[in-house]
Amino acid sequence: MRLILTVLLLWAGSFRVPAQAQQVSARSQFMHVSLDYNRLYFFPAYQNREDVKVEEYMGKSVGLFDSRMLGWEAMSRLLTELSAESWELVNMVANNDEDGNRGAVYLLRRPLPAK
Repeated sequence: MRLILTVLLLWAGSFRVPAQAQQVSARSQFMHVSLDYNRLYFFPAYQNREDVKVEEYMGKSVGLFDSRMLGWEAMSRLLTELSAESWELVNMVANNDEDGNRGAVYLLRRPLPAK
């Protein structure tokens, strides 16, 4: 009898959704950041901009052979800045073309301010 009661309690408890999981999804703001060759795109807009050239963001002028590496360097710098603003990286998906990896799409979230 005790075994049946234990099994029933475990089974019933498996349907509960943790309160913490409910709070995270309901109280978060999300943003997509995309690196596509030599541009960074933001949705929704970040600092009133929907996109920015990597060279402009980094403040450097580089040759074509450096553009991909500069893009990844810019993305690392941007993620560091966003992290300081309480954004956290949730997921990243590579954006490939026939020549290989041309960029990526990043999903970020941060907690909404308490009301």
